[in-house]
Amino acid sequence: MKLQAMWATLKTFSLDDDNFPTMIENVALLLRTMIVNIYKNDSKSLEPMLESPNYEIVHIVTTISVGFCVYLMVNVAIYVIVIVGYNEAQMFTICIEVRNLWDDSQNFYNRIKHRINNKIYAVYIKEKIVNEYIRIRLKAIIHYHVTNIHLFRELNNEFSDTLAIEYSIMSIAIIAELLGGLENTYLQVPYTVVQIFMDCLSGQRLIDACREFENALYSCEWENFNADNQKTISLMLLISQNTLMLSAGGMANLNFECLMMILKSAYSAYTALKSSINK
Repeated sequence: MKLQAMWATLKTFSLDDDNFPTMIENVALLLRTMIVNIYKNDSKSLEPMLESPNYEIVHIVTTISVGFCVYLMVNVAIYVIVIVGYNEAQMFTICIEVRNLWDDSQNFYNRIKHRINNKIYAVYIKEKIVNEYIRIRLKAIIHYHVTNIHLFRELNNEFSDTLAIEYSIMSIAIIAELLGGLENTYLQVPYTVVQIFMDCLSGQRLIDACREFENALYSCEWENFNADNQKTISLMLLISQNTLMLSAGGMANLNFECLMMILKSAYSAYTALKSSINK
């Protein structure tokens, strides 16, 4: 009943009309308390707003304001995409390094064995040379991996709460756009969905990169390493179990599952509100 009463009140503002001048008039009426001219003696005013040149001034100011807000949002989104993309690229690079570790060690030995005059001794110390090469390479790989984890955690700590607020607003926006009718909001809906999709895609690709790194550790022919290097691989496997996930305030991890959950929840809320309004 309360929703019906609210909808009946909103209809008094001619929400059924979707032309641009009527939308401007609706906003002016709904926000009348915010745009009232407190200083009665001040002749500088944009009233009436729907007449020239006031209409053109309002249109230009609104366009600049919207552009500025979108510019900020896009810059933040691009920053997150770039940093997460850098983490993803680093993970895939480390995967290639790990997969080729054993073959590279064999190639390294084949290049330097000709420098050893005593061929019997060269064969004798082959295992030591190979494992020393692997140890040095694993040390560098661990450094890159830990640095990568620290960078991502700093990003996640800085933007976690911001992403939670953003996604809450985006969910409400999708519901409001559906209630407004796709024939009226066909420009706003794709923008909102794409904003959510970009972050979820970045988060999902980072998860895939972490899983690829874990698989690379399993397939690096670690059984040929000595005991110390095998322990190092075991430690790296343990660290890789903690998959890097872009978080929205700790409430949800941004991936394809989160994207589907947001869309399903928004559509469920829309159908519930729509059925209540139409009664």
